[in-house]
Amino acid sequence: MGGGIVPTRRPLPSLVANGFLAAGDAAVTVNPVHGGGIGPALLSAELASKAVMEAFEKGDFTERGLWRYNIEYLKAYGIKQAMLDVFRLMLQTLTNDQLNRGLRARLLTEDEVLEISEKGSLELSFIDKLKIGLRLMKVPDVAARLRLALRYMNEVKSLYEAYPGSPEGLSSWYRRLVSIYREYTGKLGISMKWLGNA
Repeated sequence: MGGGIVPTRRPLPSLVANGFLAAGDAAVTVNPVHGGGIGPALLSAELASKAVMEAFEKGDFTERGLWRYNIEYLKAYGIKQAMLDVFRLMLQTLTNDQLNRGLRARLLTEDEVLEISEKGSLELSFIDKLKIGLRLMKVPDVAARLRLALRYMNEVKSLYEAYPGSPEGLSSWYRRLVSIYREYTGKLGISMKWLGNA
């Protein structure tokens, strides 16, 4: 009977502040490709509750005291979410014609798209890679965008795996993230003027 906006994007730079932490939709814990969020919301709530219990035990509700929640969320789901956000941006730049040609060429099968949306990547044998390579040759313009997305998915994954262990490292880490996104969206032809404030 109702609805609302689904926050499909990469994770927030931080889910904590002094005396505060976010979970679920408030923490944008949503799959950026298909918008599903019940599982990630429950996961973030479980991790948040553990962080709160630890804060009570230590008597430390500062940003630093709650910081571990950021790291645990990224390990559990956030890195995948960030990678899927890169994939989402690429999908949104495809024209209807490109999408239709990609689907006709079975560039990615339904199972492969599902695996990407669930795992953030594809685990392929050599034969599977060869098959996809042959399909890619049928739609070179779409293939080029897919290769670009996969490259930046790996870059974003590496950066999120190097997420700072304390609040002091956040601003320099975030500047690197914004730089990667600006470079990527520029190559996709997307204007992201708001990106520095996101």
